[in-house]
Amino acid sequence: YSDIALVAVGIVAAFEVMMVWCNETPRWLLSKGQQTKAFAVLEWLRGPKINIEPEISEMEAAMTEKHLTVVQVLREFLKKSVFIPLVLVLVVMFFQQIGGLNAVSTYGASLFKSAGVSNPRQTALYSIGVSALLATILSVFIVDLAGRKPLLLFSGTGMLVGTVMLGTHFYLTRPSLCANQTAQALDDTANTSCNTHLAPLAIVSLLLFNIAFSLGWGPVPWVLMPELLPQRVRGVASGIATFINWGTAAIVTG
Repeated sequence: YSDIALVAVGIVAAFEVMMVWCNETPRWLLSKGQQTKAFAVLEWLRGPKINIEPEISEMEAAMTEKHLTVVQVLREFLKKSVFIPLVLVLVVMFFQQIGGLNAVSTYGASLFKSAGVSNPRQTALYSIGVSALLATILSVFIVDLAGRKPLLLFSGTGMLVGTVMLGTHFYLTRPSLCANQTAQALDDTANTSCNTHLAPLAIVSLLLFNIAFSLGWGPVPWVLMPELLPQRVRGVASGIATFINWGTAAIVTG
């Protein structure tokens, strides 16, 4: 883990250096009256062949709307048109994390080790990390094609099956079964042998769980957040939803 920490420090340091050359967002520049610079930044983002004047006009029109005070935002949350979408987003964010993906990612190597998998750290890297990457890339292309609800249903079903399979694995490899109810029921060698024999079941179950999550419950809640929340309170509501998301993740992994 010390090597991983050193790599992470290097990545963060490189990111900080690159931030020196980053521009502010066009919307922020417009809010500060820097129209020329905002135009240049947006043109760099979109490309010289794209007409960005309509987008600039849209940003300027949005900023002319009256900004709500803290008290006004709180009052907006009491309205049914805001309260119900907010509750839906918070519930989705809660269930995204309570499903246990971050626990699997954090303790994947430990799970594989207890399941008798050889080289648990490498297995966790390839089965959890790589599968999540590939499935997330695939979700980019199907999230609008398949729809939000079907993806959540499919993803939840896959996660359920994966969890049941993993639970079945640990049930079948408990010492009393692995030792065939003999006097050597708690013998480590017998238990390890049994674990090794059923190790593929643990790998397949976590692969299924991880891929299913990455196709639905991983990306869809973040897509739903801007789609459901009204523009006038989206900033504050998004912050609340993100807090619930990562707060639940902290409880699950803690």
